[in-house]
Amino acid sequence: MKSPFAKLRHSADSLEAALRDSPPKAEFPPALHNSIMRAIQAGPREERSQVFGFAIFQRFTKIRWVPITGLAALVLLGSWVALHHSSAKPPISSAESFSEISSAFTTSQELMDSLPAVTVGPLSDELDKANDDLERTAKFLLATLP
Repeated sequence: MKSPFAKLRHSADSLEAALRDSPPKAEFPPALHNSIMRAIQAGPREERSQVFGFAIFQRFTKIRWVPITGLAALVLLGSWVALHHSSAKPPISSAESFSEISSAFTTSQELMDSLPAVTVGPLSDELDKANDDLERTAKFLLATLP
């Protein structure tokens, strides 16, 4: 006796064979695909122009030469600015640069010396506590290792 699943499998196989062997009954016109694709592409385009207020700007940016022209204008502007500024500045001698660097270091040292101990004291205490915590953690880890 055949199980119901065997009958179902047999009927599915026979149905598949019948479908594969039968010729297609409907003939589709060759232009049907193109008309469907045009309708699909036209739908979102109309929807976008109704939804967004800047449809004119979108059409303008779709022109291929606009981004290239903008990029070329930026390159020309950048090269003009680079050439203009490079010729306007006199070269700095090394003695001037060393004096500027040393004055910056001197100024920073004077600033550190002028800070009152009241503002720096609590920060240094916290730094000392953090260093103690790190040392204790290192000792604990070393003690727990086998």
